[in-house]
Amino acid sequence: MVEFGEQLRKAREEKGMTQQSLAEQLYVSRQSVSHWECGDRYPDLVTAKKISQVLDVSLDDLLSGKEMIKVVERNPVVENKTINNLTIALLALIALSYFWEIAWRAMFWYVDKDSSFFSEWSVALGPMILVIVFSYGLYHAVRDTLTPKHIGVILITYFAIELIIHGGFYLSNIGRSITEIKEYSRGADKQYLIKSFLGFQLRGVLTVFLPYILGIVASFFHFIRKGMRKLWVNMIIIAASIKIIDSIYLFVISIANQKFEVANSSNVEYFVVDFVIKESVAQAILDIALCILIIYQVITLYRKRRNAFDLSGEKEIAEATT
Repeated sequence: MVEFGEQLRKAREEKGMTQQSLAEQLYVSRQSVSHWECGDRYPDLVTAKKISQVLDVSLDDLLSGKEMIKVVERNPVVENKTINNLTIALLALIALSYFWEIAWRAMFWYVDKDSSFFSEWSVALGPMILVIVFSYGLYHAVRDTLTPKHIGVILITYFAIELIIHGGFYLSNIGRSITEIKEYSRGADKQYLIKSFLGFQLRGVLTVFLPYILGIVASFFHFIRKGMRKLWVNMIIIAASIKIIDSIYLFVISIANQKFEVANSSNVEYFVVDFVIKESVAQAILDIALCILIIYQVITLYRKRRNAFDLSGEKEIAEATT
């Protein structure tokens, strides 16, 4: 079977066009056309349709069904330059935020000689991994090679590390809470502790275990296994939406606590309040922006795959659907 690059070169030469003249009609660079003809890259399906119109050939003559699917899997998920630039900026900020957390842990351990080296650096291990992961994503976003598999690796690692960190926090409190409850044999205090314990664990299930487990499973099937089921898309959207709501909730609670502190304390340290508010705003913006980006990437990839499968035929859809 003749590859797309060779078909494109033959069709362009038969039309009497140079790479530059074709590039000008497609509003892309000559280097892009050269990459397509060499087989290094594929154009997106919208551009492929435009190529078929410019060169007066059918899309089927340029791309086989399997090649249409390869277009989606080998190209970056986000091909819009503006959104890709925003993705680059967001990934850079997220990587820096985790790096800041590592630096803070290091300085705290250095200043406080009573702090345990193991406890401080074990806590910093998660952020260290996430710095590497988001830097990996940043590298590919800058190179315009952030493919579905790359995004899948990033998301699975992100969800898994967050599950370990935050899930471990909730699990570690179970034993301590049960011990406190046992100390109260009866009375309103015991009932209050039981209700608080159940509410605390319920929040952990809804805002930590549920979204992160959904995110891990769905990211694997949607991005890595190339799944086309709408179920995986919906699972990731639900997971991201829960985190958006939780980020807003935590931000509101943080601001309310600082307001209460200022109103009711006579020895308020305003620089601490200012720092906490700024950190809360920055964290909420980063978390919400990341979740919105995840939702955008998931929906974009689903639509691109569906478009490719519709063009390639029902047989390939059945074979590729997971």
